[in-house]
Amino acid sequence: MGDFVKISEQIEEERVGPQMGSSAGPAVRAGRLRRFLWGAAAAAWLLLWGCSGEKAPAPPEAPRVSGVPVLAVRETSVPETVEFPGTVKAAVASVLSSKVLGRITAVHVREGDPVHKGQVLVEVDARQVTAGLRQAEAGLEQARFAVREAEEAVCVAKADLQATQAERELARVTFERFKNLFARESVSAQEYDQVAARYKAASAQVEKARRAVQAAQARKAQALALEQAAQAALEDARSLLDYVRIASPVDGVVTAKHVEVSQMAAPGVPLVTVEDTSRYRLEVAVPESSLGFIRLGDPVPVFFPEAAEPITGRVSEIVPALDPASRTALMKIELGGREKGKGERGKVKGERLKVKGEKEREGGEGVEKGEKSDGSRGPDGSAQAQITGTQPEGRQAEESALSPLPFALSPSTLLRSGAFARARFRVGERTAVLVPREAVYERGQLTGVFVVEADGTVRARLVRLGKSLDGKVEVLSGLKPGERIASRIVPGLVDGARLVRN
Repeated sequence: MGDFVKISEQIEEERVGPQMGSSAGPAVRAGRLRRFLWGAAAAAWLLLWGCSGEKAPAPPEAPRVSGVPVLAVRETSVPETVEFPGTVKAAVASVLSSKVLGRITAVHVREGDPVHKGQVLVEVDARQVTAGLRQAEAGLEQARFAVREAEEAVCVAKADLQATQAERELARVTFERFKNLFARESVSAQEYDQVAARYKAASAQVEKARRAVQAAQARKAQALALEQAAQAALEDARSLLDYVRIASPVDGVVTAKHVEVSQMAAPGVPLVTVEDTSRYRLEVAVPESSLGFIRLGDPVPVFFPEAAEPITGRVSEIVPALDPASRTALMKIELGGREKGKGERGKVKGERLKVKGEKEREGGEGVEKGEKSDGSRGPDGSAQAQITGTQPEGRQAEESALSPLPFALSPSTLLRSGAFARARFRVGERTAVLVPREAVYERGQLTGVFVVEADGTVRARLVRLGKSLDGKVEVLSGLKPGERIASRIVPGLVDGARLVRN
């Protein structure tokens, strides 16, 4: 290489010299010679490098994967559905208030407390009501005494009537006897007239006694009416006593407490709100255009943000009048009731700890088996963790481990007044491309599937997903009917891998 540099310098001197004192012919020859020497040097260097024994790196061999089920994608008919948001409400919500004016002396519950039917929740000062109750009791006793007196009077009047009837009968017999004697002129007219007068007087006494009996019976009826009035007054006073001891009308839970001790209770002022936990419903505003597809009794899946699976409800009521502002109709969907029992908070805490422990154990086992990371390459060719750990179900499990409610919630946890849910209604059918949920992988915000080519080569392809349906997910774009995909992601399945049979 040093000789080559010297020759180049000599040629350059020869080229410059003639240009300064002679013609341009020798300079042209020198330039050609310099280019020739440069080409010869480059060819010699390539020859020497090729003989050194070094070879260019060969491309890496594609990994081979077995046991991967392959599925041919096709279009299927799926129901066309629409979802509308709604609010959960209790079918029976009782707002309790007092019917009397008084000061509140005790409040035995607070928000969230479970109560049973007949349990006393609030107490109001009962002194005035108690005094009225005693007065009503005294009035009832007085009315009962009057009834007893009227009954005695009726008995006396009836006895008098019987006596006067006996006297009249005697007067009648005497009158008939004297009448025969007077006809035979055995008695004087005076004596006959006296007997006739006594008979008429006895008849008048009988009529008088009969009227006395009727009057006594009327007084008895009046006394009985007064007794009934006193009994009603007593019942009214006792009902007021019930209003100073406010009790729960249903088995349920306290959702609102509006007063505190020492505040004044007045008629119509709410004290406590109790909801019946045996019946809940979802109220949804449905647009007018979708009302024709919904009927009473239709099953409706209801989705809660905290639940992995929907709750099936039924359409129980459709309000016929539309809201003129939104052009929607109110629809009520029966959801059933909450599970009875206590200790839900403890159950929630236990489930959280249980799920957390299971996730930690599963994570440890996955690393030992090499299922979480094997140093393979992703769809873009970069080294990364195994994609099998980023499937939708796996991602949901990872996210649920960080969420406040990581377990399958029961109705007792979901059904609360004011809770948000979405109701899905079926409005027709359409065709769509569905793939198994376990065939989809996720990387951040991207989702994709592994497409199997004719020669068995696997290619990662990004797709856009739609709705989920019975363990499958709809592919909106990125996949065509007739293409084959890996229906389940197994360890070692990466972009560029080749499928082999067992």
